[in-house]
Amino acid sequence: MALLGKRGKRKGGRRRNYEPASTGGRSLPSINFGPVGWVNWTGFILFGRLSIALVAETATTISEGAGADSIAAGVMTVACGWMSYLFATTPFRDEEELGEAFAARGKSSRD
Repeated sequence: MALLGKRGKRKGGRRRNYEPASTGGRSLPSINFGPVGWVNWTGFILFGRLSIALVAETATTISEGAGADSIAAGVMTVACGWMSYLFATTPFRDEEELGEAFAARGKSSRD
């Protein structure tokens, strides 16, 4: 008790009075499982179609017993599928939103 001194017993803690994190005027996003902007849709369609084609290629090379070709096709299928997933779930920040972020820091987006 002698360590507390004149201040008395502390209540709450250091983080008690902190404001919530700034979200840039937007509410926090919920979990997104689909493309939102035009860039996301373009990448999702591009890599999605490529993934479908590579699944067919992988099946063909496996049925032919092509050895290393089937492994390469499988790796490319997974890579393109992952890219399609990333385009579907990653939010796109347009140039106007980026410009506002730079202006808030006192810099120009054209620097």
